[in-house]
Amino acid sequence: MKRTSIAMKVLLMLSAVLLVIPAHVIAQEKKTEEPRFKIGGFAHFDYYLGDNGSADTVSEQAFTVRRVRLSFSARITDQISFTIVPQLDDAGTGERTGTLKDLFVNVKLHELATVTAGLYKYEFDLEGRESSTVRPFINRTVVTNTVAGRMTGEGGDFRDKGVSVIGKTGIGGGASLGYGLGVWQGIGPDRSDNNSDLGYTANLWVSPVKGLKLNGGYMTSDNTPKGTALAATPTGTNNKYRAAVVGVQYDEGPIFARAEYFDAELKGSVTKIDRKGWYVEAAYSVLPKLDVMARYQEFENETWGASDNKINSIDLGAKYYFAKKGRRSGTSIAVNYMIRDADSGVSTRIFDERGGTVTGSNIKNVFLARLQVEL
Repeated sequence: MKRTSIAMKVLLMLSAVLLVIPAHVIAQEKKTEEPRFKIGGFAHFDYYLGDNGSADTVSEQAFTVRRVRLSFSARITDQISFTIVPQLDDAGTGERTGTLKDLFVNVKLHELATVTAGLYKYEFDLEGRESSTVRPFINRTVVTNTVAGRMTGEGGDFRDKGVSVIGKTGIGGGASLGYGLGVWQGIGPDRSDNNSDLGYTANLWVSPVKGLKLNGGYMTSDNTPKGTALAATPTGTNNKYRAAVVGVQYDEGPIFARAEYFDAELKGSVTKIDRKGWYVEAAYSVLPKLDVMARYQEFENETWGASDNKINSIDLGAKYYFAKKGRRSGTSIAVNYMIRDADSGVSTRIFDERGGTVTGSNIKNVFLARLQVEL
């Protein structure tokens, strides 16, 4: 009887083990499996002080709701995913509240080939593609906004409507290599589709060691309406545009550093505008929740037959995270101080090429503050 009892206990124990192990494995699989539906979002509440002059109708100080975005992503299958990002704020560009920032589908054919189609950011530079939630400084540099953010040469949002293929692969020793090729409408996200040719982007990057990335990009578009001759002065719907960029970035541990150089040409029938510039920036986590940063930027906008117009800025900043999410994102408060100098013919804007425009001597030092709330 005892032997039977012992045998029964052994059988019960084995049965329990057989039941528990698969359940544990299944639980682990469910835990690590990518969710089929994700909801995210963030909001930016900004304040700035500076840039006040009699020649420019810009407030000396202002509060603004800079961004309010929600994101909805769905994984249809292991190969197909879908993303939609509504914009709930009016960012001062004339866009209606509730317009879409992104709407695209990804189809993964292979590790080396994921096809994306819809409205989204094109592969070109480093800073332009970077989300505003993880950027060290509150605003992008002038050269990034003016060159990378304008496939049309006049306006844009680092986005367009089109289709692209991207991919990446390891190349041994922990190194990796990636690329991106895109065909676009060539008119930006909010303009009519009457241009005579498409836009094209090409991007190549390599990461020789962990944290280090070397990047190169090229884009071109012909935004001339069909049947329309090129005007003497290029405009947003009447131009030929090309741009190139090279950059390097290191992001590992408490250190972040990046530098990029841009060169672009906006061309009409008898007028050409050359745009070029560069920046270098660094950030360091002095505490787990506190980053400090510094940046130097320079941009030149040269029109044939006119004097060079340059702007440069020394930017300093700090960011404190209330709730960190990833390496450089999460709910946080940031402050920046920009020490700026500009020639008389330069015009620029504070909020990433949005809002009021200031020119020449009215371009002054600026204090910026931002509260970021992230889901």
